[in-house]
Amino acid sequence: MGGKTQTKANRVANMISKIARTQEHELDCEECYEHLDHYAEMLQNGEDPSAVLPQVKEHLEMCSCCTEELGALISVLEGQAEAQS
Repeated sequence: MGGKTQTKANRVANMISKIARTQEHELDCEECYEHLDHYAEMLQNGEDPSAVLPQVKEHLEMCSCCTEELGALISVLEGQAEAQS
């Protein structure tokens, strides 16, 4: 029972943390997706995309779907880089 309670408490704390970080204007998933390729390329090049695209970074911290999409894009870029080597 203690494990389930802890897991529920973690989910509630995570949700409260996300609510506390909301901004007046935030990107939705569609807006974030428009910038993901550039964000992923910057990461691949060792650049800090959060300096140029802070709202994308904020959205990624909140949205697991877009974070998964970013991971997929990075995998594709890594595959392309290996193929060119």
